[in-house]
Amino acid sequence: MKLFRHTITIVCIIASFVADADELPTDKAKGPANQPTAAELQLLQGTWEGGEGDGKITITITGNSLHFHRDTNFWFETTITLPAGKDPKQLHATIKGCPPSHASNIGQVVRAFFKIEDGTLTLAAIGDEETPKGFEAVKDRYELRKVQRQKKMSGSGLGSLVLEGHELHASLKTRQMDDSVRHVPRALIPENPHVSTDAAFVAVIARNGSQGSLGREGIRSALYALYLGKKELGFYGLEAESAADANRLEDTIRKVWLNNERMGRAQVHRKGLVLVVVWTDGVSPECWEAVNARVVERLTAH
Repeated sequence: MKLFRHTITIVCIIASFVADADELPTDKAKGPANQPTAAELQLLQGTWEGGEGDGKITITITGNSLHFHRDTNFWFETTITLPAGKDPKQLHATIKGCPPSHASNIGQVVRAFFKIEDGTLTLAAIGDEETPKGFEAVKDRYELRKVQRQKKMSGSGLGSLVLEGHELHASLKTRQMDDSVRHVPRALIPENPHVSTDAAFVAVIARNGSQGSLGREGIRSALYALYLGKKELGFYGLEAESAADANRLEDTIRKVWLNNERMGRAQVHRKGLVLVVVWTDGVSPECWEAVNARVVERLTAH
């Protein structure tokens, strides 16, 4: 526990955040007195980001599960509970999964104060010692802003692939978009992942996804997604306007990516009018298999 409290305090906060959600179903079942806990948990749902550069962290809360991600070697899966009647409000988190280098922390429970004001989540690590009286008594406080996820396009099969890195594999982080991104002009990507019917965006994705062989003719919408693990991994997605267009696009794309598929650096998927190229510079075989299985799952479910 000292590892989290002294060396990586932010993780303590996050883990604390997760533990109390495990108790939520039981608390909720007890009656109206515990309903505020359920309401507080609902406010925490979604993705929160804080820090900058190499210190940037992402927290995603779904139900009573909290995923913390800083990089490939520093991520934690936790389960959270929110004990009732605490002032300030507290988060308790139980660590359920992490990289092998931190395996000794599995099962540990950490605690933190939390509050949400003006779209900002503030976390303050409590640790194992006697609980401080309030936020002011805690030196290590962190502020995270909620990420407004892009609305999925109605009727678009590509919308099902607007995913964060950890939703594909625990080792992946959604790549921060900046001028160093190679594949698409930064001005055309307001966020990552991005799906759009914008003509300029569609044309660029079609060109890059086919290595210059296609234009935007016959393409309704396009998807671009970029993630970072040990190496980069990304998606080029195209949604055709008709079955004939989809057949034409598939024929071209499969020919273009054939050698990369043979080397295990690309995989082409098709479902109906949607084609997706998953490519990588060299992630682990486990990650590669998991990502492609997830893509097939999402396309099939749409």
